[in-house]
Amino acid sequence: MENNFLLFNVIKMRYSILFLFLFCLYACKSNKKIDDTQVDLDTKKELINEDKIHPSESEQITEIDVNSTKGNSEIDIKNPIKEIEPLEPVKEVEPIVSEEPTPPKDDIKNEVIEDINQPEIGAPPVKDIKDTVIETTPNSPCTFPTSGKVKTFLIAGQSNAGSIGKTDEIPDGYLDDKCVFIYYRNDRGVQILEPGVNTCPGDPCGKAGVEVGLAKELYDTYKEPILIYKYYKGGTALRANEKNLDWSVKSNRELFHRFKTNFLKMKSSQPNVELDIIGMAWIQGEKDASGSTSSGVYFNELKTLVAETRAFTETEFPISIVRLNIQHKTALSKKQGIRKAQTRFVNTDGNAFLVDVDNIPYDPAYVPHYLMSGYIEIGKRIASDYK
Repeated sequence: MENNFLLFNVIKMRYSILFLFLFCLYACKSNKKIDDTQVDLDTKKELINEDKIHPSESEQITEIDVNSTKGNSEIDIKNPIKEIEPLEPVKEVEPIVSEEPTPPKDDIKNEVIEDINQPEIGAPPVKDIKDTVIETTPNSPCTFPTSGKVKTFLIAGQSNAGSIGKTDEIPDGYLDDKCVFIYYRNDRGVQILEPGVNTCPGDPCGKAGVEVGLAKELYDTYKEPILIYKYYKGGTALRANEKNLDWSVKSNRELFHRFKTNFLKMKSSQPNVELDIIGMAWIQGEKDASGSTSSGVYFNELKTLVAETRAFTETEFPISIVRLNIQHKTALSKKQGIRKAQTRFVNTDGNAFLVDVDNIPYDPAYVPHYLMSGYIEIGKRIASDYK
């Protein structure tokens, strides 16, 4: 009997030890699950604090009541954390600089040379230059001479030689009583200069350029009729270019040759008038500075262009080189190279002027161009060398 009782106690003790072992094992597993969940939560909180994840308002992280979950097989989380995709990084936006595109050479062979300053689509058809009637405004102080000499000034280059300024910014009456004329479009011939009407493409266009200030100052100096011959193409380089229009004398049937052809047409339309070329303004360089034109190449191209222009006009006229402005610091080293070439040309030509425009501010909305007041001032500075 005593032996049976002893055996029963031994078996009971073994079962108690086994039950205790199983209970401990279960408790350990439950605590590990809670701890892992808490670690995962803490990790996500750290990521949020470091701005690596951004939960929305509906996905805010809530605390876990660890004490209430101990001993339970499941953890009660009221607002489980959802996976949130990281936000895309914000890209930096570069400032926009307005630059006109370079005209392609696609249809050069089939293009009519004299129509480089052609009217926009929808404008009147081009007339024969020989039949062009010189128009005058009702209040014009004079008509174009039919004989004798007429003082003539040439303007050429890219967009800053063209028509960018808004004519509603010109002071009222600025050209009143000024006997000044312009030849800009072949379909119109020689006309009284009317800014915004015959200074750019369109009928009318509302834009003008350096010719406004230049013509006024020249007339005030000479007190006789002044003719402005204006020819330009925006976004064009002086250096020869295989793909785009350029001013190089070596580029056959391109800008220099059209500049020449238009001038000769203007001259032939006034057979009894002698065009007295008193000067020329060259306003160009931005396109070469944005490309691969070296200072030496630019100098040689400019020297050739001026020499050839003096040859076809049969006049050793003085020329004003409007030096490239460097207010906008993009491609500064290349701009310095172009400026160096322009200065070198003026110093070696013997009959040239360098016009400094560094202190004339750009139009902040249209860099590297100017406001109308800037173009008037450039025209005045050019004219100051011819007094």
